[in-house]
Amino acid sequence: MSQEDDVTSYKLDVEKLTGQSDARANCAVFRGRVSFEDGTIATLVSCILAESKQEEGEKNLIKDVFDLVVKKLEGASSGSLDVLKVAGEASSEFVKGADEDVSFCHVLFYKNAAYIFKHGDRVKVWVYDPPKSTELNFNWGSGLQKDGQLYLIATEKFFNYFDLSSHLLQQEMDIGELVDELATEISAKVDQS
Repeated sequence: MSQEDDVTSYKLDVEKLTGQSDARANCAVFRGRVSFEDGTIATLVSCILAESKQEEGEKNLIKDVFDLVVKKLEGASSGSLDVLKVAGEASSEFVKGADEDVSFCHVLFYKNAAYIFKHGDRVKVWVYDPPKSTELNFNWGSGLQKDGQLYLIATEKFFNYFDLSSHLLQQEMDIGELVDELATEISAKVDQS
């Protein structure tokens, strides 16, 4: 098996979990496929949180941020950290004019690497690579993906409510079951952002 064959057979599962928006906070997790000019395809995952000081926040802002980054990526010749950085910076510039406090994280899974761009400090990224875990504190960077490695991208409030380290560092776990349990717990909370 060649290196290229190994890269193209890499398996990526994305589980999305979101609560109901409230009058001031909107949060969503987006997933999309991005086609580059050279014919290769990547998966983009974004977690975007927007909180307004006013009673009604702009509901379309978070979708517009995701659409902008996808548009910027699709114009690129291939996937790389530089490409995601340009798209992420365009997203950051776009939200500067908004009357909302916006935090987001874009993760581009391309071949056997994860490229990450973060804006703001209320969306966090943890990488679980049993038996250890690490919070990624940089604004942009990349790393090779390893088999069995998990990326958890969530709001700061999520990490305050839930400590998943013991679950996610287990060698054998059922992610689907864990997501179902979390969905039930989140739906019972008043603040689901």
